[in-house]
Amino acid sequence: MNCRLWVAASLLAGGLLLVSCGPASPPKQSRLPGQGFLHRLDRAESLALRGQAHPSPAGMDGVRRALGLPVAVAFPGRVVVLGADPYLQGLDGRSPGDFRNAVARIRTMRSGVFEALATRPPDRRAIGDAVEAAYRDVPRIHPSLLSRLRDAVARALGSAVRNLVQFRGWKTIIEWAFVLAVAFVLVRTLARGRLVPDRAVPEGRVVTRGRARVDDWNRLAEEALARGEVEAAVRALYRGMLATLAARGIVGDDPTLTAGECRLAVGSRRPAILSAVAEATGAFERVAYGEEPGGMSDVEALRRAEGAVRAA
Repeated sequence: MNCRLWVAASLLAGGLLLVSCGPASPPKQSRLPGQGFLHRLDRAESLALRGQAHPSPAGMDGVRRALGLPVAVAFPGRVVVLGADPYLQGLDGRSPGDFRNAVARIRTMRSGVFEALATRPPDRRAIGDAVEAAYRDVPRIHPSLLSRLRDAVARALGSAVRNLVQFRGWKTIIEWAFVLAVAFVLVRTLARGRLVPDRAVPEGRVVTRGRARVDDWNRLAEEALARGEVEAAVRALYRGMLATLAARGIVGDDPTLTAGECRLAVGSRRPAILSAVAEATGAFERVAYGEEPGGMSDVEALRRAEGAVRAA
């Protein structure tokens, strides 16, 4: 919600040319408080209403002078630099319609100012505390040696490919020598049949390994409930559900998998259980990110989801 309000405050209903990301802001003494800019808008609107009865270019110039653009307006937690409004600059004031359009423009600007004044900047400390609390009780999962080696090889290969057209002397030679050495070892290993791909592992072994992890997470959840720590139990049950999904091949065995990615994977591979999984991931997100305290209804939602995954 804060992001939407800040965008509205920054754009002032999309009608103003903002240059806050361009040159440096004017000195502090030239910044106009939000309430002061509201007074300018009131004065400009009054002149525009009178100008409808007696339109003239001079009257429209008076409306623009009353606004006093460009100006730096101070809102809570932010200063926005408003440039000259191209729309108002294009009204010559020779007809009552020009002044009616100016009134509508000014009122739109006023709505944006009111919304910006009512908005407070986000509490970054509270956000950081919520993120830290979400993972405080989650056991750290370290990648295996084989996973780290695969990542290192992948990074080296990627670096070599990126530098394919950029010869940088001895460093490029060393990188390509490393790539060729790795390729030679892989080819020899494959030729001798020593490398068994993941898909050749019997399904029973994968499920057994995943089952053991699920039991560990469920045990942690029961211990947390016995201590009265419902939020910790929700996090543990969520990890157990991910382990069950990974054991069935619905999602990857990845500790960094997000709740949104989990829902996408389940929706594409097991749509029949998407409703239960979506309810469970929603419960986890509410608790983990501090939107509301955890309850037994969240615990039951995660238990139902794991049961649905097992039965799928």
